[in-house]
Amino acid sequence: MSVDTTEIELQIAELKSLLGSELEGVSDDFINAAYSNLPAVLNDIVFSDTPAAPCTSLNIVHRVRLGSKYERFTAAIRAGKLDSNFL
Repeated sequence: MSVDTTEIELQIAELKSLLGSELEGVSDDFINAAYSNLPAVLNDIVFSDTPAAPCTSLNIVHRVRLGSKYERFTAAIRAGKLDSNFL
C-alpha cells in the first residue's frame, strides 16, 4: 500500500504562494489569524478517492488531499474575511 501525495503537495504550494501574496499590506491581526489557523488546515487530510482493489497486484495507492478546511481557509484569505469562525 502506498500514498500518493501529489495533490496535497500542489495544495501546499498554492497555499504558500497565497500566503506570500495575499497577506502583503494587511493588518497584523489578519496575519496572526491566518497563521494561528494554519495547523488546523494542514491537519485536515482526507482521501480524495477510494481505490479499487486490483485483481492482479497487491499494490493499493491511496490519494490524499487537504480537506474542506483548506478550501474555506483559502477562500477566506482571498476575500479578506478571515476570522475565528471561518472553520
